Amino acid sequence: MVVVLVLASMRFLSPVDFTIWAFQTRLFERASVVDVAYVDLSPQGDTQAEAAASLNRQVLASIRAFKRADAELIAINVPLRRSDSPSLDRDLRAELIGNRDRVLLTQGNHRPEDQDADGKRSDPYFEAGMQVVDNHLPKDFLDLVWSVEPFSKEDGERVPSLWTRLTRVGGPLGTEIGPDYSILIESVPRFDAAQLMSQGAAEARLPGGGKVVIGSPYETRISNQGILPSGLIHILAATTYDQGRGLIVYWNVLLIGIFAALLACVVSRLSSSSRRQAYGILVTAIVIGIFLAGAFGVRAEFSYSIALLAIYGGFRALARYKRRHLLLEPRSRLPNFVALHRDLGGDEIAPNLAIVVAKVARLDSVFTTLSPSEQERYLRQIADRLAIGQNGSTIYYDGGKYFAFALKTAQFEDLEAHLRGLRAIATQSVEVGARLFDVSMTLGVDQDAYRTVSNRLSSAIAAADRAREAYRPVFMITDFQSDKEDWDYSLQTRLEHALSHDRIDIALQPQFDLASGDIVGAEALARWFDEEQGQIPPERFIGQCERVGRLDELTERVLSKTLDSIEAMSANEWAPDVSLNISAIQFADEGIADLIERQIVGRAIDPKGVTIELTETARIENFVLARRTIERIKQLGMKFSIDDFGIQTANLETIYELPFDEIKIDRLFIGNLRQSTKARAITSSLIGLARDSGMVCVAEGIEDNATLELLKELGCERAQGYFLSRPIPPKDLINLLKSRTDGLDGRRYHG
Repeated sequence: MVVVLVLASMRFLSPVDFTIWAFQTRLFERASVVDVAYVDLSPQGDTQAEAAASLNRQVLASIRAFKRADAELIAINVPLRRSDSPSLDRDLRAELIGNRDRVLLTQGNHRPEDQDADGKRSDPYFEAGMQVVDNHLPKDFLDLVWSVEPFSKEDGERVPSLWTRLTRVGGPLGTEIGPDYSILIESVPRFDAAQLMSQGAAEARLPGGGKVVIGSPYETRISNQGILPSGLIHILAATTYDQGRGLIVYWNVLLIGIFAALLACVVSRLSSSSRRQAYGILVTAIVIGIFLAGAFGVRAEFSYSIALLAIYGGFRALARYKRRHLLLEPRSRLPNFVALHRDLGGDEIAPNLAIVVAKVARLDSVFTTLSPSEQERYLRQIADRLAIGQNGSTIYYDGGKYFAFALKTAQFEDLEAHLRGLRAIATQSVEVGARLFDVSMTLGVDQDAYRTVSNRLSSAIAAADRAREAYRPVFMITDFQSDKEDWDYSLQTRLEHALSHDRIDIALQPQFDLASGDIVGAEALARWFDEEQGQIPPERFIGQCERVGRLDELTERVLSKTLDSIEAMSANEWAPDVSLNISAIQFADEGIADLIERQIVGRAIDPKGVTIELTETARIENFVLARRTIERIKQLGMKFSIDDFGIQTANLETIYELPFDEIKIDRLFIGNLRQSTKARAITSSLIGLARDSGMVCVAEGIEDNATLELLKELGCERAQGYFLSRPIPPKDLINLLKSRTDGLDGRRYHG
């Protein structure tokens, strides 16, 4: 509505109305009885004085002819000028004064170039003592006249318009009208002044009480009837008024009516079909209105009502498109997470709702065996199961592996127990196309009453990722809250500031060759020193980065600084291998490969000296995609290491499925080598596995010399730990390498 009002204030849509009126004019053309005659003037002469004399003779002859024909009114719609014939001018002046009751003069602009005072009205010699009316016609940008005003103002006084004197009433009127151009111009009686001069009054026959306009030679465009003298418009306007036509219905009247009708449709809560019928009736009403207005000679401004309907229809179409496409996940036809944000208010706080996210594992593998229609049925069955007992809750699907819904916490005495039961139902086998498919699912829940729905959805996704099918299938966000450091939301704000202002740095922990004692590598570790809390442990802020969706940004910054340090060491002709940690969750697509390629291209380093340590390998759901991504990165020359091998699910399956070049034995076994025979046996087996598989074996967490010596005995190739060196800044590693090159004892370094 506001847009339409702005357009109306600018008259921006007037051309639409002009087009409609021209269409109506052509559609309803008709002959009509016209009581006013028109006299065409055709003055001749090579000079202005000669032309004035010719015009005055024709005007004088026309007045005399129509006086004899008993004309009720003779309007001279042309400015009179004094000629080079004083006697002619005196005769014309005498005829004017003698018939002042029936003869009137006009004033106004007859053509664009006549803007001076003399061009607007007759010479005072002729005008003195005469009736004077206005003949101004407002024109649009195409020089067409669509409305005529009943009067103009001059020196604060009203001057009646010519057309008002041509009506049967013949007096001042107060109503603006629209001339009815459907009246054929051939209906107007026409005379030629030159013929009247030669033939006399015998040819000037008028109906009793007829009126005459002695016309201007200047021309005006009339819709659908070409270029004609402007006096004819005044005649058509008078005829329109006499026939009770020409009413102007302004845009605001129609607009208010259409707006009220649309508002009624919206607030009445009609069904979709009833609402569409109502919209159809409105459109039909406007079309019928256009035809009826043309038929009855009403000049109605429909354009802004049409614009309102078009804008409203556009918004409705956009909303419908969003519902069908932008707010629905195309494969399942379920509402997506954008719809969840809209329905629950992404930036609002919903204290009585728990946000639940269901993560379905190995969906990609299932989808490879299903057609698109079967995939929809599979997803729909899971959604239907999640909706059991939820009292009509909407199930949302993000198009990947996550479903989400909201629960009113007050409905459940034990929410976790309810969700465990719901999961037991949802993970029953799904039958699609006469085949049964297993369903693996974990649930993440956020009940925090003081954060926005958007933040809580991200937290619930992170909770679903942390949940484990075997021993913790439902992960409640309160489990996060029990660890204050994990869920320090002020820390999240500071972390985002640190990322935006490049406050995340790296430290390098040297790796030593156990046979030679040389530094052969280093592990790049992210470091963040916060002004308020000091040094923040990586395990604390890396998890936060993942939860706020900025893990890729952190990885790119750490990788960039790592490559910078490699370039600095290469400049001093040192080339130790440098590794950095990347979470396996980032290998869910090939975006991580694009990130690494962007950073490595153009650098003066050998990519063979860069090792990617893959962490949290338990979160790899699609080994085929992960392997493809790893092999793409390895084509650059980089190597891959499996971090924390031997614990959780960094297991033999992962080693078998993915092309690793290195195994890092977790500190759980290394720290217990001296006192545990099991730890020694496991470590020895892992070292043998690496050797037999052609991989390098690295032990981490060396805290004392006895452990170091045991690793040498077991045949481990490389080691790192605080006993050998703490993580140190890149420049200190360069100094350490320099000291060893110079023959100094650099075996032990505590940063």
